[in-house]
Amino acid sequence: VAEVRALDEYDVKRLPGETVVVFVVATCGQGEVPDNMKRFWRTIRRRTLPPDLLQSVRTAVFGLGDSSYAKFNFAGKGVYRRLLGLGAKMVAPRGDGDDQHPLGLDAALSPWLQELWAGLHEVYTLRPEASLGWSPPAPAVAVSIEEQHTFPGKPAGERSAEGEDADAADRGSVGYQWWNAVRGVAPSLRQPLRAVLQENTRLTSPDWGQDVRHLAFHLPAGTPPYAPGDVACILPENGVEETGRFLLRVGLREDALVTSLTSQDGRWSHVPTPLTVGEFVRRYVDIQGTPRGRIFFIVLSFFTTSEVEREKLREFGTAEGQEALRHYCQKERRSYLEVLEDFPHVQLPVEYLFMAVPPLRPRRFSIASSGSLHEGQLHLCVAKLEFFTPLKRKRQGVCSTWLANLHHSYPVPMWCE
Repeated sequence: VAEVRALDEYDVKRLPGETVVVFVVATCGQGEVPDNMKRFWRTIRRRTLPPDLLQSVRTAVFGLGDSSYAKFNFAGKGVYRRLLGLGAKMVAPRGDGDDQHPLGLDAALSPWLQELWAGLHEVYTLRPEASLGWSPPAPAVAVSIEEQHTFPGKPAGERSAEGEDADAADRGSVGYQWWNAVRGVAPSLRQPLRAVLQENTRLTSPDWGQDVRHLAFHLPAGTPPYAPGDVACILPENGVEETGRFLLRVGLREDALVTSLTSQDGRWSHVPTPLTVGEFVRRYVDIQGTPRGRIFFIVLSFFTTSEVEREKLREFGTAEGQEALRHYCQKERRSYLEVLEDFPHVQLPVEYLFMAVPPLRPRRFSIASSGSLHEGQLHLCVAKLEFFTPLKRKRQGVCSTWLANLHHSYPVPMWCE
């Protein structure tokens, strides 16, 4: 029976009696091991351990790293060397995943998995199809959606008496669990500051190619002070047009209500429920992000009624199809939304939809103000990202474009790190 555990949740005393153990090890910071394996790492580094402790254990190591750091995959390499030093036998060469590669970690993972399966075939009697991976994964997300015909609160299209700015503030307040000083916790992704936009001024000339913005925000009373070196974290929103296209493509009603949302890895734990499907997709789902690996395409392949689409999606999911995937997806920066539109016969169940399409990630910006000189305020200087792909498709940064278009008084979810 196979099991998956964080290393500090695993009883290290069992290790010498295992048959096969596969380690997937991330490197944090400047060559540090993750917090959830520090106890395990201290234990297996003991000098008193005999060099033949793991002589009957077959193992493999895949590192999760980023080659822009000097100590690239330092933790994975360290675990690999230590296992060899304790007598373990490797069933595959060490894999060094690199997040900087155009294909992400899959560039190294795909060939490494082939080596791993070949090694496991020598240990176990496996079915011929076992290494192909063509079986749908169990859904790792549970979501409940109830149909309704109107938004909760103010009817759609109804304006506030205070005018457009108040309307913007009302719309921007929906769907967040705002930070409150009374709770006694620091602002975070789960409870962001309600930073109200006070100024949005273009610094560059209108005829200049780069749109650079000065943004000033009013912070709520009791906000912890920021210091030199801190960064402002902002959770952006998707555009109204892109949100509408996504909802139309996947067949979800904008006014339906998400009543519960859980995931095994906690990726949606910061989303407050209930909220409408429209607000959920607009504020929390990374529909404009680019799929980095092949898993997204493998998942899609199980839910298309077109054999042509299934063949192409499965090609993208193989090691041999990675170059074709790079040209189709990474070089053109195709988004999750665009991929779904390119494969119109894919109909993902809602649990698989929000397992395959990840949450929006916060963006981090250097702070352009001094907390002591601008009390209760935070200023940013943001360049709007725009570029063209090799096929001349225009792309824009999700967060910088959203910020550049914001109106006065709009509340922005923000916290400092």
